[in-house]
This record gives sequence, structure tokens and C-alpha cells, in this order.
Amino acid sequence: MNDDLVKRYDLQQPTHHMGSAELVCDTYGDWVLYRDYKALADRIEELKAKLAKAVEALEGWINVYTHCTIEEGVCCCGDDMNSHTLPMDSNHMPLDHGAYIAGELAKQTEITLAELKGEK
Repeated sequence: MNDDLVKRYDLQQPTHHMGSAELVCDTYGDWVLYRDYKALADRIEELKAKLAKAVEALEGWINVYTHCTIEEGVCCCGDDMNSHTLPMDSNHMPLDHGAYIAGELAKQTEITLAELKGEK
């Protein structure tokens, strides 16, 4: 949720009673039912908690990638890494498929974390 929505639904504002309905004026001057207002605020808090858990899990994955070797034992071309043909014969340097996939995923994860933290 963006900060504008959080600010718009500040539950500390005074309410107004119209008949049996309790209304709250948001920062845009719109009157909304308090129960709808409260439900949105609760949903924002729920999503903020889920986002914090997701960020923690993504940071954990980056920590695993940084400190552990992730290999398949098979080159991206399909050859076994231990008996891979020479680079001059295969026209490429051997690259473990598992390490390649993990590296690309780590790059994507770091970009996502930077976006979530407002760094990018």
C-alpha cells in the first residue's frame, strides 16, 4: 500500500453521525462509512505485516545464495561439468546450470528488495 492511502485513512480523525451510519471524512474531503474505513485500515496493516515477512524471506534467500554453493553438476549446454569438453572445442566456458539459475534469481531478488525498501 502506498503512503497516500495510509494517510488518507487515518483512523484518528473525528467521525460524524448521520442517522445510524457513522461517517468519517478522509483527507480528500470524501465521506465514507467508518466500518469501510476501518476495514481498509485493517487490510493495510495486514498487508504491511505480510510484506515484512516476504522481505525477511527474500533477504534470507540472498543470504543463502551468498554463503552457499548452488550447483547442478550439469553445464547449461547439457554436458557433465566434470567431463565437459574444452572451451575451444565447445565454443563456450562451462557454466553450471544450477549456479546460473541461482545467480539470475538472486539478481532479480536484489532488485525487488531494493524496490520494496524504496532504494530504487
